[in-house]
Amino acid sequence: MSDLSKNDVERASFAFSIYDFEGKGKIDAFNLGDLLRALNSNPTLATIEKLGGTKKKGEKLL
Repeated sequence: MSDLSKNDVERASFAFSIYDFEGKGKIDAFNLGDLLRALNSNPTLATIEKLGGTKKKGEKLL
């Protein structure tokens, strides 16, 4: 089970939908840091990379 509230899940889904430019349920890994920041997180570049973020657009989808 998740320790996130229903409200947290809704916020995350909304933020994800903003970065899902093609509507396919995937985001470019390049935008992972922006997505996390939109959720009031403050990830370091190392954390973003550890979570699968990339430094160039188009390399990977999440």
